[in-house]
Amino acid sequence: MVYMTNPVNVTHYGSGTYPVDFGEYVYNVLPNEWGDWYETAKTAVQAGAIAVKMYGWYHVYHPKWNFSPYYADVQDNTNDQVYKYNSETTNFKKAVNDVGGIGVDILSGLSYVLFEVHYVAGYEGPGGQYSGTMWQYGTLYWAKQGKGYTYMCHYYWDRSATQPIHFFYY
Repeated sequence: MVYMTNPVNVTHYGSGTYPVDFGEYVYNVLPNEWGDWYETAKTAVQAGAIAVKMYGWYHVYHPKWNFSPYYADVQDNTNDQVYKYNSETTNFKKAVNDVGGIGVDILSGLSYVLFEVHYVAGYEGPGGQYSGTMWQYGTLYWAKQGKGYTYMCHYYWDRSATQPIHFFYY
């Protein structure tokens, strides 16, 4: 459930909280949160797709705004992730599809559980290792160094919650 505040979304859905198909949500968040580097630094955008997807997925199970007036998993603005109806593009859709069926979780006790991933703009260069916060421009830097999205996810999120992340497939 997404709480709509953006004029584009309010025009399409109305104001308030509305269900949005999860795949459509990710397709229409990524272009508003990440640089369109797919043609030159594809793995950076794939890392972004994992970040956007896992943030949203975590909040489906742990709604962030489960109180009045919202009663929503997330908002469509910078309080969470910027979702804009019909903003998907071919390159961003490709990046999401590239990592379709792949998620990240972390070991907690004897079970793997979802955790709230974080990301910020950051800067283009190394830094933020194991901070628990992926740098968007840092992923661009690592992609230019030939690193894949799995490297980037481990680089930023490993040990941020005392355990390395774990990739799972669905």
